[in-house]
Amino acid sequence: MERRWLQIRVLPIAEDTTPWAARRTVDPVFACSTGSTGRRPATLGSCASVFAGGSWGHLSALGDFPHGQRHLYEGPKRAGRGFEVVPSATHSSSRSRTQTADTDRSVSGRRSTATDPKRHRRRPLLRRQVGTPDSVGAARSLAREGAYGQPYHSARASQKKGLSLQANRKRFTGPPHPDRDRQFHYIQEQKEAFLKAGDPVISVDTKKKELIGPFKNKGRRWRADPIEVNAHDFRQDAECIAAPYGIYDIGRNHGLVYVGTSADKAEFATDAIRHWWRTQGKKHYPKSGRLLILADAGGSNNCSSRLFKHEIQAKPANSFGLSVTLCHYPTGASKWNPVEHRLFGPISCQWAGVPLKTLDILLENIRDTHTQTGLRVCAKANGKPYAKGIKVSNLQMRIIRLQQHEVCPDWNYTIDPNTS
Repeated sequence: MERRWLQIRVLPIAEDTTPWAARRTVDPVFACSTGSTGRRPATLGSCASVFAGGSWGHLSALGDFPHGQRHLYEGPKRAGRGFEVVPSATHSSSRSRTQTADTDRSVSGRRSTATDPKRHRRRPLLRRQVGTPDSVGAARSLAREGAYGQPYHSARASQKKGLSLQANRKRFTGPPHPDRDRQFHYIQEQKEAFLKAGDPVISVDTKKKELIGPFKNKGRRWRADPIEVNAHDFRQDAECIAAPYGIYDIGRNHGLVYVGTSADKAEFATDAIRHWWRTQGKKHYPKSGRLLILADAGGSNNCSSRLFKHEIQAKPANSFGLSVTLCHYPTGASKWNPVEHRLFGPISCQWAGVPLKTLDILLENIRDTHTQTGLRVCAKANGKPYAKGIKVSNLQMRIIRLQQHEVCPDWNYTIDPNTS
């Protein structure tokens, strides 16, 4: 039987389909023996281990066969993508010729294989990748250029070029409001005027609602073993849904979180403000007769909510004789509200990695929140149910002593107490 020797040279390919167990570095050129006809597959035998080792990123996956044996066919279609069949100089044959596989089959979408598709039809080829997509893509780019490397080598090369892994950045807030910058300047002026006069300035907003129960909470903690929680966050499995309404006193660097278990409505927001004045504001600002509230333009403290304005008139203004001034941030600018980063941020860091199994655990974590700059936080639970769909009539709106400001009147207004 005539035996011919073929020299196999590994070429760079566009995609990496090498199994994980087969990613070991070998010489890019090796030889193996095939049958006399060149058409019948021959077991690589001693070369099986070499084939199993593969060259990382440059060998097509040939499937997981027993004992790491592989079969090779002569010809561009049978040799597999990324292989070049070169006849040996000492064992030449009239039928042997150089055949180069198509290295661009990934573009056409056809899957290349070095095995008989009829024989191994029940063993589909699996494509696996190791490393981040950027590092693998960089390795393939280097391979197309003739350089062989592993993903972490490509990552180092990318770092030397000033590249790094970058996530998407939320930046675009849509078309800006024409009075956006003007409103920010006006809020700053009002805040400085109130603080200079010794009057309270509070920032209010509702934090993200939390499921109370054995649910996963983002973050990590130093523990011997992880805490086991539910695999899914279904609302029907929760004990209740907590709505933390935060009130941040800018002048005192103090926070109050009013935790409700019902709907986050305007009545709930105004009850929280009234509770803050009873427990904190009246004590620390006994001589003050006015209050500045910084709020978002949406949510339970919506600038266009009739119910919110009616409740402000009835509770803080009439109950305590306060002149309440409200300044709302423009739409899409809620992250500039001080309560977001001065109060809610430290609270999220405090309970990171702690499953909020009960409402008491949530309140305890809020009360334990503090910062090196002197932040202290109080918490109060409110189990009062709040109805939805409450309407305020035009007659009730006429009773409200609302005075709109000249600058952005829809966002800035003052509600004086109704003495009658």
